[in-house]
Parts: sequence; C-alpha cells; structure tokens
Amino acid sequence: MKKIVSQLALLIACQAPLCMLAQSDGLPRGANNMPYTRYEAENGSVGGSASLQSSVQFVQSDIASEASNQKYVSLPSNGSFVQWKTTAAARGVNLRFTMPDNSSGTGQTGSLNLYVNNVLVKTIDLSSYWAYQYFDVGGEGDPYQTPRTKTFMRFDEVHFTVTNTINSGDTIKIQKTNGDGLTYGVDFVELEPVPAAITLPANYLSVTDFGAVANDANDDYAAFNSCIAAAKTQGKNVYIPAGRFLLSDKIMLNVTNMKITGAGVWYTQVYFSTDKQFYGGILARSSGVEISNFTLGTANNDRLKYDEANPRDGQKYKIYKGFMGTYGNGSSIHDIWVEHFECGFWIGGYDAPYPVDVTRNLTIANCRIRNNYADGVNFCVGTSSSTVTQCSLRNNGDDGLAMWPASDVQGSVQERNNTFSNNTIENNWRAGSIAIFGGTGHQVHHNYIKDGVGGSGIRFTNDFAGFTFEYPGDVIHLYENTIENCGTSYDLWNQMRGAIEFFAGSGISNMQFDNTTILNSQRDAIRISGNNLHHIVFTNTTINGTGKDPVTRDIPADVYGGFGIYCDASSQGMTFNNLSVTDAESGTFINRNSGFQLIFQNVNVPVTGVSISPAGDTTLALNQTVQLTPVIIPADATNKTVSWSTSNSAVVTVDATGKITAAGIGSATITVTSGDGNKTATKNISVSPAVNVKATDETAGEGGNTGSFTISTAGITQSATIHYAISGTATAGDYIANPALSGTITLTPSQLSQTITITPVDDTQFEGTETIRLTLLPGTGYKLGPDTVAVISINDNDNPPCTAPVIGLVNGTAPVIDQNIEAAWAAVPVANINQVVLGSRPADYSGKWRALYDNNNLYLLVEVNDATRMSDSGPSWWEDDVVEIFIDGNNSKGTTYDGANDFQYGFRWNDNTVHTGGNSVTNTTGINFRMYATGSGYTAEIAIPWTTIGTTPAIGKAIGLDVQIDDDDNGGTRDAQTTTFATNTTAFQNPAVFGTVYMTSCSGSGNQPPVANAGADTNLNAGTTSVTLHGTGTDPEGNTVTYSWTQVSGPTATLSGANTANIAVSALADGNTYVFQLTVSDGTLTASDNVSVSVGASVNVVHSYPAGGTITIDGVINEAAWMLNNSAGKTVIGTPNNTVTFGALWDNNNLYIAAKVLDNTLSNDSPDPWNNDAIEIFIDANNNKLTTYDGFDNQFIKAWNNGSLFSKTGVTGVQHAWAAISGGYAIEMSIPWSQLGITPTAGKQIGFDIANDDDDNGGDRDAQAVWMGTINNYQNTAPFGTLTLESTAAALVNNLVEQNLRIANDNHLQIVPNPVSNGNATAIISGGSETGTIRVFDLAGHLVYSTKGQLRIPLYLQTLPKGLYMVRFESDSRLINKKLLIK
Repeated sequence: MKKIVSQLALLIACQAPLCMLAQSDGLPRGANNMPYTRYEAENGSVGGSASLQSSVQFVQSDIASEASNQKYVSLPSNGSFVQWKTTAAARGVNLRFTMPDNSSGTGQTGSLNLYVNNVLVKTIDLSSYWAYQYFDVGGEGDPYQTPRTKTFMRFDEVHFTVTNTINSGDTIKIQKTNGDGLTYGVDFVELEPVPAAITLPANYLSVTDFGAVANDANDDYAAFNSCIAAAKTQGKNVYIPAGRFLLSDKIMLNVTNMKITGAGVWYTQVYFSTDKQFYGGILARSSGVEISNFTLGTANNDRLKYDEANPRDGQKYKIYKGFMGTYGNGSSIHDIWVEHFECGFWIGGYDAPYPVDVTRNLTIANCRIRNNYADGVNFCVGTSSSTVTQCSLRNNGDDGLAMWPASDVQGSVQERNNTFSNNTIENNWRAGSIAIFGGTGHQVHHNYIKDGVGGSGIRFTNDFAGFTFEYPGDVIHLYENTIENCGTSYDLWNQMRGAIEFFAGSGISNMQFDNTTILNSQRDAIRISGNNLHHIVFTNTTINGTGKDPVTRDIPADVYGGFGIYCDASSQGMTFNNLSVTDAESGTFINRNSGFQLIFQNVNVPVTGVSISPAGDTTLALNQTVQLTPVIIPADATNKTVSWSTSNSAVVTVDATGKITAAGIGSATITVTSGDGNKTATKNISVSPAVNVKATDETAGEGGNTGSFTISTAGITQSATIHYAISGTATAGDYIANPALSGTITLTPSQLSQTITITPVDDTQFEGTETIRLTLLPGTGYKLGPDTVAVISINDNDNPPCTAPVIGLVNGTAPVIDQNIEAAWAAVPVANINQVVLGSRPADYSGKWRALYDNNNLYLLVEVNDATRMSDSGPSWWEDDVVEIFIDGNNSKGTTYDGANDFQYGFRWNDNTVHTGGNSVTNTTGINFRMYATGSGYTAEIAIPWTTIGTTPAIGKAIGLDVQIDDDDNGGTRDAQTTTFATNTTAFQNPAVFGTVYMTSCSGSGNQPPVANAGADTNLNAGTTSVTLHGTGTDPEGNTVTYSWTQVSGPTATLSGANTANIAVSALADGNTYVFQLTVSDGTLTASDNVSVSVGASVNVVHSYPAGGTITIDGVINEAAWMLNNSAGKTVIGTPNNTVTFGALWDNNNLYIAAKVLDNTLSNDSPDPWNNDAIEIFIDANNNKLTTYDGFDNQFIKAWNNGSLFSKTGVTGVQHAWAAISGGYAIEMSIPWSQLGITPTAGKQIGFDIANDDDDNGGDRDAQAVWMGTINNYQNTAPFGTLTLESTAAALVNNLVEQNLRIANDNHLQIVPNPVSNGNATAIISGGSETGTIRVFDLAGHLVYSTKGQLRIPLYLQTLPKGLYMVRFESDSRLINKKLLIK
C-alpha cells in the first residue's frame, strides 16, 4: 500500500484522475419526490423599479445572504414586479418573500398581487410577524424579538391555492400595487399540481362530528380530543376535513395503531392559536400511529418564552414543537407541512412514567418542515432505526436534521441505525443542516444541502451531554451527499465552521464517507478540531470552491481564507481516498498539529472480508421480499463491487442488488462474493407457507343463501394448525358454520385449503344486515400472507317490526293532506321528539311523529304541543317555530351532504313555503303539506314524493331520517331545538347523525298502551319544603289520556292536583328522598313512570381531623394538618367588614381551634373582650343543645392584641395565642378534653359555634358574625352547630381526593364559574351525551349535594359553606371528577 501523509498529500491531490467530481451511483440527491417546480427570482424578468439583489460573498448583513443562491428581486414601489413563463400546470402556489420588521419586533402586514397572463388572480396577504430573529454576537446564542447586533430569518413563506389551473406557458407575475411604502423582496415561487381532497375514509371518525367547525373563530380543542378519545375507544381512526381548525392547547396523543389524516396539505390546516409556552403541537406517547395529509400552523413566533405570564415549564425554551414525545414502534408521519414552531419534530421522551419510551422504526416522509425557530427534526433520547426521507427542510433556526442520543432522562439508551436520506435542506441559518452527536450504525445519504447561513452543512460534535460515538461498533455511513454554499466565518459566536465540521471534545470515530460533493464553501470545506478522532475515512470526495466569503489571507493575524481541509485537531487521524480539491482560496489542506495524521491514499485498499446486513438467518413468507446489503471490510476498501447467488432459485431468488424473493417453500443459502479477493459471506433463508383467507362467497342470506370463507396456502411439507378469530355484528345464534368455528383449522400437504360454509339461521326476528369477520392470527409453522381478514354479510329476510320509529305501509286509503287525521294513521306507532340539542325544553312543550308510505309518497304526521308560536325571522326560517325533516334517501350516512339524495326540509309555522337547508338538495317538486293550530299547539301533515327523494320504496328498505322541531317563544333566535335521533345540532351539514328507519307492514293494533313520563329526578336544597312535578302522557292513537299521581316511598308528603299532569308536593323534610309515580291511562291501558325527589341535609357540621403531630399554640397556624375551610358568615348584629375562616383538629389530649381574620381596622380599647376585635368559641360538650348553659357548656373569647383569655366557666390547661398576619390576625387555642368532661373518640359529636367580633372605631363592637347560632350564643346553646371528630387526617383526605381526581379526563367536566361566589353554577359535560348524576363531596368525603342531568346541569350551592369540594359526574359509561372552590 502506498500512503502519503500530511504535506505530501498536496501533490497527490492535484494529480489526474483525482481532480474530478465524486463518483456517483447515478441516483438523484435531495427530495426528488417533491411535486413543485421552482421559479427563482433571478431567472425571471423584472419591471417597474424592481431590481436584483445579491450577496455573492455571503455577507450576513445583506438580506440576500439568506436568499436561495444569495439572490432575490426587490419590489420597492408600486408597479414593481417579477414574472416568469411557467413550464408545468399548477394550482398550488408557495411564495418565499421578505419584508421589513417594525421597531418593536412584532412585524408588519402588507400584500403583493399575483397575476396570471396579466389578470389579477389573488391579493396575497403578507406579514413579517413570523420572521426576524435577533442576536447579540458572542452571547449565548439566544434569539431576541427586538433588533440586536445580528439579524437572521428575514424570509418567510406563504402558500395557497388558486381557483383556476395555471397552465404550462402562462405568465405569472408578482407585483406590488398597495402603495404602503414598504419594500418587499421575492426569492422564488414554487408551483405544483393540487390533488383532489381526501374524503372521509371508511372506519374513520371526523372531528366535525364532535363539534369542530372549520374556518370559524372558535376553539376546536375539545372536539379534537373527544374525537381522538372516541376513535381510541371504538378502534377507529381520525379524519380532519378541509378547512382551518383552531386549537387553544397542545394535543396529548396516547394511542396505539391509530391513523390520523387530513384532506391534504393544501386543504386541511390545524392551527395552534395560543402563543404561550407548551401550548402548541402534538405531544405523543403512542405507538404504531400514522399521521398524514395536513398542515400544522401556529400563532407562535419565537424559540424562547421570554417574559410571558404563567409559563407552563420553568425553562427558557418555548417547548412548542410540531411533533413531540415518543412514537413507539412502527409509526409513520408523512405528507405534513409544519412551520413556525419552535421545532418541527423533536422525537424523545422526557415525562413520567419512567423509564421513558424509546421511539423505534419511525418514518418521517414527504414532509415540508420550514420556517421553524430551532431544529427541523431531532431524533433524541434513544430514537433508533428511524428515518427521515424525501422531506424539504428550509429556513430552520438550528440543526435541520439531528441525531442526539441524550442521556439525561431515566431510560435513555444509545441511538442506533437511524437514516437521513433524499432530503433537501436549504437556508438553515444556524448550527448544521445535518448534525450527528453520537450513536452507531447511522446512514446519511443522497441528501442535498444548500445555502446555509451561519453554520455547517454537516457537523459532528460532542457539545451536548449524552452517549457519544461508539468504537468498535457499526460504521456510520455517509454517502452520495452534496453540500453547496455552506460553512461560515461567523457563526453566532463569531466562530469559523466548515461545510463539514468535526469538533471533538470526547472523540469522534467509526465513519465512512463515500462520493461526497462539497461546492462553493463560504470558508473551509472540511474543518477538523478537537482530539481523539479516528477510523474516519473519506472516499471519492470532490471539493470545488472554498473561501467564498469576504475573509482573505492575513499573515500577521494568522488568518486563512479557506482550505479544502483545515485541521487543528490534536490526536489520532483521518483518511482521504481519492480526494479532488479545486478553486480553493488558500489551498488543498493545512494541518496545524503534527500530532494528528491527515492520510491521503490513492492506491488500492484491498477487501479483507464481507458480511451481509441484516445479519443472521431469516425466515420469510412465500412471495415476501427483503433487501440485503453487503458490508465490505474495511470500510475504505477501493473496490466494493459484489455479486450475489442463491443455492436454490426455486426457493429464493436474488437480483444483482441483493434483493431476495421467497419463490417456493423450503430453504436456500444466499452468498455474496466480493469483486476484490473473492471474499464471501452467506445467509440461510427459510421460506414458510403463507396463509391467506378470502370470502369466496361474501354474501349470505336467510332462506338458504350460504356464504363461505376459504383459508389456503401455496404449499406446506407438514401439517400446520392455522389460528383465527371471529368478530362482527352477527352472533353465534345467527348462523351455522361447517366446520364449526373452533378458532383453528388444519392444513396438510394434501389439503392446502379448507372452506368454512356459513348458513344463516332463518329466524323470524328482524335483525337487518349483519357481518361475520374472520381474522387470521400468527402461529407456529406458517407465515401470514397479505390477505388476513375476510368478511361475509348476512342479509335478513324478515320484515322489520312495526315498532317506533318505523314507516308503515298504507293499508287501504292513503292519508289526505287536508287538516284531518285519517284512520290510516292509527296503524303506525308514535315516535317521540325528545332529544334536546339546543337550549332547554319548556314543561308544556313536546312533539311526536308517525310515518306511512305507499308507492307514491312518504307521509309524515308531526304533532307539537307548544302554546307560543313565532314566525318572524325572515330568511333565517330555522330560528322560528319549525318542523324540520331530514332525509338520506340511500341511507349512506356520509359526514357531508352528497348532493344527490340528502335533504333538509323546513316547514315553518304560518308559512306556506317548503324551505331547504344550505347543504340540501333543493328539489321540492310535488311536496304537499298543511300546518294548522290545535288546542295544545300545532300539527303538520306532509307528503313527499319518492321521485323527489330519488329512491324506490320497499318493505325492509331503510332510509336515513330525522324529525326535529325548533321552538321560538319570544322572537329573535330560536330558544330550543329538539330531535328524534341527532345528539347535536349538526344535522344541517352531517347526515351521519340521522337515524335509520325501516319500511314495513303495520296491521295496526286495537289499542297500544300510552307513554308516561314523570320527568327528571330532582335534588332540592336543604330547607326546601315543596316542589311542583311536571309529567307528560301521550297515546299512540292520539286519544285523550288521564293522569294519576301516587307516593311510592319516603316520609308522607302532601300531594295537590294528583289527577293532573303537574302535581304540587309539599311537607317535604330535609335529608329525605321521596319517590312518586305517575300513571297515565287511555281509558283501557295504562303506563307508569317514577320520579325521585331528594332534599339535602342541613349543612351544620364542622369536621375536626386528627392533628397527626404536635400543634404549637403560637397563632402562626403553620402545621400541615390545619385546614381552615369553614367560615363564620352569618351576621347577627351590625355589618361586619371583615371575614373569618376557621378549622378544628383533635388528639387524645386536646381539642384545637384555629381562626384567621382578615380585617384592615383593628381595635382593643374596651375592658370587655367581646367589644373588641375578637374570636369567641362556644362549646356544648354533651351536645344536648339546651336553651340555657349547663355544667358542660362554656364560652371562650380570645381578643386581638390581648395576652389573656376570657372563659365563661373557669377551666385550667387551656393554651391560647394570637399573631399578626398580612391584612389581619390569627388565633390558636387548645382545650383539654379533661376540662370538657369528654373522652375523645372518632365519630364523637359536640355542640359548637364560633363568633367574630368586629370593632372599627373603639367603644362597643360594631358587628358580630357567627357560624351557625345567634347573638344569644353566650346563654343559649340550642342554635349551635355540631363538631364531629373525624377518623381521617385532612392530609390523607386531600391525597385521596387528589388520587380520585385522576379517575378520568377532567377536561370533559367543566364547572362554570369556578370559583363560585353566589352559589349558582353550571356543570358542562362533553365527550358524550348520556344522562348521569352530579355529586358534590366535601373534603371529608361527605356527600353534600346531588342532582341528575346531561350536557348542561345547573347546580344550586347556596347552602354550602366556603371551601374546597370535589364534584363528580357519574354515568353508566364513565366517571369524571373536578375540583370546585366556593368563596
């Protein structure tokens, strides 16, 4: 081997044939799959006062230094323009522009016009709000929002679509016309085709189904969370339709195997609207997710939190990343446009529980990661085997792509085998376009890095704590990369950086660079510093152009302008094979330390061995393909050509690239042979049978029509037991399987397939279409093929039952729309309209409907009880009293109206027009209706032709339907909306919320029972003695009903009006629950319903908790056990202007009382302590509550600024103290149990009260307030409250409450307002519409209030004392908790 070291290498570098471009595999470098065509400003033609600006020497104070190719066109005044002739058709436009900031750094707004063939197409609104980051040179490198010494990020981008396609050959022009005095700059325009929007896929839930509304100003955060939660529960995916959705906080994504997709980056934007620390982005602890096809935007415009109020995290960074957290194993994020975040992607776990999750096998592909304030993508905290490919990264403010194996989190591991491939990284204005800080086995290849500002193209460093580079270990391989216009003489610390930078604090090793091209470097092409750099080999490196910035050779200052290789490293060495350096300002290389070897080789490096990656034997499924890669030893061998062969091509084939294909069952050996030295390596491949399942007859039906599954394999040599699972909507009783569905079948070499025949049971029960799903499961001795799931549908041959809701076949004469209810209607049952989705339903308001059909029409009869009817809203017809009919003719239930047979019809009171909704088909041909007043409201008779609906009626056929009524009682907007099926107000845009109603034959009934509704259960406050109950009764035949109320349980109450719908109940008592029954009769049949009424218990108890330790009586009240959650707010004389809170503790020796008084005016001038500012304690030790004091009663008075204690009856051993506090004073007191004649035990109760004396101006007191009693507490114990000795320490109760609060996501329960000041609040339930119970507990766990309801539940808490409570909502499906403060 011929080896040339240090200075001798300069001669070699200039000898032919080394002075050539790096050898290449001919494959494209960069993100070649990006669909846009770029039109650079310098290649366009200009007019008006437009001019080309450039910075060929990369002068950072020039705006052009940050432009593509360091050139842009300036548009300083009206009429200035730049234009191009297009070469491809497009509808998507992306403009990179610059415009000035303002003096405060908050940006300015402006606009430019887009013309196509001189026709104005769009006025493009622009802002510099997201641009401009300022720095102090030599500082910490932190950005500022106001101008400083150095300015970066002077360009931003805006993207949009145009209505009409821009065709190839059209002329597009960007022109200033607004006359605003600002100078704009255009860097380039990118044009691209825009594919059709992605519509709602099968098995997806749309965020709009959960309340999200596109393109409005309202927060969609709760809707997104609800949709994700529902999809997680149902095993479905999430769809975000076209439009802009505002999120006020970051998304916490904790799911597995879920897909989240938008309609496409040109259609769907998710915009985080809160510009505060940790309020934006997607924070995941997920696995197996796929996220795609939308744009992420944000109100954020900085990297640091600066001085914002109430930051969520103590550190200085914004923690506002597009994608954060961990993504488990096998996740994919693709076709995402993410900009203006602190970082685009930061993949790493930092949060409990520990150890943190590690992301593996994540793929980030086809993403546009632009204009972010720090890293574009950072694989951190152990992220391994993950890839960023085919992505465009531009104008990011730290490393564009980074691998940082940080080790400062519990569970951190080394990073291995990550890949950055085929990415384009441009205009990175800090650090490195690609940065690697450690790890092993990484690959970086086919990337194009261009136009860096203030940093390197690729950098390797140990700057940050973590796992470093491994040696020995797998080689980090960088190949087929191009770096253009990178490196710098002035980073943020005024330091020099190479286009490729090595800065080794603790060693860099084990790297192989192949076919690297470095062009037009601003300073040095490769810069090597630090120590312990070894086993680093460059092969086929082309360097063309160095020292392109203004810095030149300065001999006295020992400054050089730019080398191909600049080295001042101190130990070990680096090898370069086949190096070409041309146009280097200062020369090919300089080595400033003889202790470091720069080795340049131009002789053959022989192959000493070869291996195959991935290593180890492999088992494949039939027809599976795998790519094998040769690993040449040593990594810098000159001739790396190999050939591949197989020992049995009937089993496994291999092509020239090493890709193997499983062609048959059996085993084969794959051999790789090096072209140099015939070194070989082998890999054994076994091919197992691939098992698949198909529904060979996918439609079965009752009445003898069978279906079949076939499970098969291409070939096996021994028997294999194949495992499967059965699911679907059909139950085991709905069909007979032959053979029986045991969960396994056996395939043999002589029987390679088996068919399972499904014979539906021909029952008489209507079930609709049902499904059977067979899913193959992994097992031993076989592999799963691509077809692992098959489904058979079972069609029903039974008629739907004639039970509401239903559409009955007309039997005899069809109804006539004539204000008479004909006999035909008696044959079909009544469906109630009782789902309130807007407002609240008055007690006298109800609705019901029936439906009939014949071959011509759908008939609807809608009867509404409503005393007040309005029709005053003009074109906004839905704001009045209206019957709304929603129809989905083919029952497809899409999330948007299909334009074919989805209808919204409106029939308004006192209006002869058939109205249609804005999304509805507008066909009203042949519709006949009458709406007329009745004794209790109004009735609508409606006939709609089937030809108008666009479907043919038949028994057993279903249509989508909802009947809704709008109620307006006082003009203006409607007061309520009530539905039959929909659980929200979105039926006008979303047919998915309609119900499904079948057509059937109804013979009619002589009489059907009536329907009774006693109303919702009621909870009353303590002290309430009467209530009115509102019941309703309806009869399916429309007959008059009678009412009868009786009491079922509880203490005897008084009932008035027991034979009417609304009954008055009196003589109720506190602390009791009553049940009343309403019976409704149509004269023959009856129906009943119960309602419960609960009256709250009196709130007159103070809870004394165990002290749990020593209580020092000093007035300071600083022991952890104290909880002052009671108040003395009952005024008995005067008007107090102070407040007092108090609490009680106990142990085996003493009762402890503490009180805190907030009072700005204090007085202590009277010899009588009760006439000063003072706290009075009243004790009734035997709790007999007499009207006079006995030997167990006492009164204690502790005055402000007074060292003595007044007691009504002399006792010994009482300790007492007062202390000044901010805004008032506090007292503490301990009373020995021995002086009260009591042996303390948990559950013991004594009579108790506390009073607060207030004196503001000397003399007698001005006011007194007590907890429970009267001004006569000093002589009468009867009105005292009760003090209970509790067994649970307050701290433990608090902990239990805190733990209990984590039972469910409390975001789905809101208390408004919270804190509550006047006793009135509302509980708002989201994430579902079920009815549940609200219960309120104090901190001792006592139930103090309860009520029932759904969605919005009023709370009446006036009787509860001030303090902290826990509110719980409980239904059949979930339990949610929330803290509540009453003050």
